[in-house]
Amino acid sequence: MQSLFDFSQIPVIDNHCHLFNLTYQERDLAKILSLSLQDMPQEQLENSLIYRKMIAELKDFLGVSGCQQRVLDKRKEAMLSDYSGYVERLFKDGAINTLLIDLGYKPAHVSLDQFEDLVPGQVKYIYRIESVLDDIWKNKYDFNSGEEKFYQALDEAINGLNIVAMKSIIGYRTGLAIKDRTRLR
Repeated sequence: MQSLFDFSQIPVIDNHCHLFNLTYQERDLAKILSLSLQDMPQEQLENSLIYRKMIAELKDFLGVSGCQQRVLDKRKEAMLSDYSGYVERLFKDGAINTLLIDLGYKPAHVSLDQFEDLVPGQVKYIYRIESVLDDIWKNKYDFNSGEEKFYQALDEAINGLNIVAMKSIIGYRTGLAIKDRTRLR
């Protein structure tokens, strides 16, 4: 069935992003794409739906045919020869014009200014509140000190970065049966 709409010219805002390296880094694509917290066998990683779909998309994107290793070699070659150009081609191919970066998970530790220079589009940030909550918990602040630290961290993030949203990953940690509590005074 053919769609009635042509979405190919609509700019994409990718709202679930993380920082990535500024230059080519040797990394296992199958592990990067895994959502598992376990150390999965390589064969299972390479047979996951997301990995197989990525290899198929890369074949088209890179104009290469053949086995998985050939695709990975061509990808590495493209990134090594012109990493910035490779990133630009990816953004153009996906019509991506804006990234919303979750700063709470940093698979790459990079300068935000340099990252913004590399990305051929707008970059805005999402503040993950667990960034400060984890520190409060780890340091066992009393409630009032923890609350003060929490609001101070939010204020610094909002005033210091291009923060457009805040988020929580509480569902990953406790599930979604969250109870509303009244603060005792």
